[in-house]
Amino acid sequence: YGSVVIGTDKGELAAFSEDDGHALWKVSVGAVTYTSPAVSSDTVIVLSSDGVIHALNRQDGSVRWTYNSSVPSLSLKGNAAPLLDESRVYVATSGGKLFGFDLASGVSGWDVRVATNNGRSELERMSDIVGNMLQSSDGIIYSVGYQSQLTATAPDNGRRRWQLDTSSVNDLAEGLGNVYVTDVSGNVIAVDQVSGKVSWKQTAYEWHTLTNPTVVDSLLAVGDDEGRVHLLAQSDGQLRGRIKVSGAAQMALAGRGDVLYAWSKSGALSAWQIRH
Repeated sequence: YGSVVIGTDKGELAAFSEDDGHALWKVSVGAVTYTSPAVSSDTVIVLSSDGVIHALNRQDGSVRWTYNSSVPSLSLKGNAAPLLDESRVYVATSGGKLFGFDLASGVSGWDVRVATNNGRSELERMSDIVGNMLQSSDGIIYSVGYQSQLTATAPDNGRRRWQLDTSSVNDLAEGLGNVYVTDVSGNVIAVDQVSGKVSWKQTAYEWHTLTNPTVVDSLLAVGDDEGRVHLLAQSDGQLRGRIKVSGAAQMALAGRGDVLYAWSKSGALSAWQIRH
């Protein structure tokens, strides 16, 4: 919608013109934001680290509404980005809860705990939702938490469809009727979107730090902490190819058509065309 919006470590939210980068507005939201804001035609939504959900006017940054959510005393440094769906917005918090709001009014239609554990200490009970949520074509919202669960949630009433115990801080991907997740132990897991049962699990990269899974062409791409990108078959998780990315090992991936983009921690951007 013509705006690029970013959060800063000074607790500010700033908007720039998508055309030429000139500043449109800058406002204080009172706390650091660790995630990308969500932008609709008239509203910007962001969750700040103090648990406050801010809805701002896209044109001038003025406040439309706010909502205070609870923040646990111990949490990871990060949050999933808000998820927009026409007239509604869904926000996952560091406390493992998912909220469904009316975008215009800020009225909370429902909230549900989608990530939980029964650890004895605050450290063991951390269940932050850091990786970005995924909404499938049928509207179901998928979220995954640290030390907790991958959950499928109905958008109209917040009812849980299914849950699967896993731990991840990465974004999710979907394809061939599966939701793909990379867990903190270095496993790549495909979960059936209807039943919530594991379709396959690739354990060859255990104890590596993996990137978000990314669908590119008919394959699933996953990067590791040694700078390699593994190309897996979506049907069974078997290796179909591997590339070495330039720059530092840690990276982020994105796919579009048959082209895979890799952005390394050292700032090297590369594009790879998938050929069978």
